[in-house]
Amino acid sequence: MGEIACDYGKSVTCDEGMVVAYSSPQDFLLAAKTGVMQMTLRKLITLMTFSIALAIGGAVYAQYDEAPPPAEPEQTDVSDQELQQFAEAQTEISSIQQDFSARLQGVDDPEEAHELQVEANEKMTDAVEDAGLDVESFNRIAMAVQNDPELQEQLTDMIQ
Repeated sequence: MGEIACDYGKSVTCDEGMVVAYSSPQDFLLAAKTGVMQMTLRKLITLMTFSIALAIGGAVYAQYDEAPPPAEPEQTDVSDQELQQFAEAQTEISSIQQDFSARLQGVDDPEEAHELQVEANEKMTDAVEDAGLDVESFNRIAMAVQNDPELQEQLTDMIQ
């Protein structure tokens, strides 16, 4: 109970045990307005903000002690120049994410929130390209950093 999935065409289980399927954004908004869905717009905006961050491919730097190391992680060669470009892009992306997260908090209109998300996505893509990388290279480097503690340390030194 209380499980909420915001993707269109998916089911939502409300606290009352009712399962509702939304097939379009209009159905979703209608349900939200009529009280069928128990999710505030702020929670939705926060969820969408984090989704954007993940879609861009923000690097995850933390290593988990519980997870066994991969058998043979694929070694990706990342030059010092590429790592520096990645650091510049990542720093700018973090700034953009903070800015747009704050801006989204004050928005009550779902359409305006979507427009802000699209704008944030474009700015983050521009930040990657302005740093001299394409999105594919940025994501490749992010994966390499995630899997290589030495690269993580180098990146941390560059960002500080």
